[in-house]
Amino acid sequence: ARQCGLFYLSSKATVVALEHMLLVIFFSVLGHSAVIQVVAQVDTHVITSREVEMDQVVEAVLTDRPEADFKNQMEKVIREWTVFFEANSVKLNSDQKQESKTARSKFFAKIKGHALAPKWRALAATDDEAARLFDRKVGAQRFIRFKSEGNQVPVTDAEALNYFQKNRQEFGKASFSKVREPIKRLLTNQLAETRLNEWYTILDEKYKVKRVYQ
Repeated sequence: ARQCGLFYLSSKATVVALEHMLLVIFFSVLGHSAVIQVVAQVDTHVITSREVEMDQVVEAVLTDRPEADFKNQMEKVIREWTVFFEANSVKLNSDQKQESKTARSKFFAKIKGHALAPKWRALAATDDEAARLFDRKVGAQRFIRFKSEGNQVPVTDAEALNYFQKNRQEFGKASFSKVREPIKRLLTNQLAETRLNEWYTILDEKYKVKRVYQ
């Protein structure tokens, strides 16, 4: 092993002790000094604070909502990377390029004159970085939709009735026949969400997710 600038290089490590240290990278953006923190690692990909900030801007612009909390956005980026890697491993993203290009074009059309345009310029994302960001987001979202649909298991009348009886106060004077279908939809969605979260946990382990930022 040897010392090299801010990094301590090891012949066995591709990223330096991510569990125990926060790497700080200095680089020049538009003539100014900026600081990037390494916040997580998914498989061989290192996620930086800059990547998370880019994602914050993209989602805020496309959804017309305020920027998400940094940590919540970081978790979403981590999730998207694990799902994206898994989608690639099963060849699910072979036809996503046009969808990704369309989403990218929509973003660049909306960012013009947007309040977050200065922040996006300051982040200085290259064309390749923007393309990878949208490839990841579109690929992950497609696979999540695919998994969600596959997790939709029909709920029986007996299961719905059992829920109705255990939570009778939630429905006031409504009869079971009036709320049976909404209860079935609720239970179906809850089960699908549970299975999806279990899958995310498996992917975290498979792709050796490491979180540095707390």
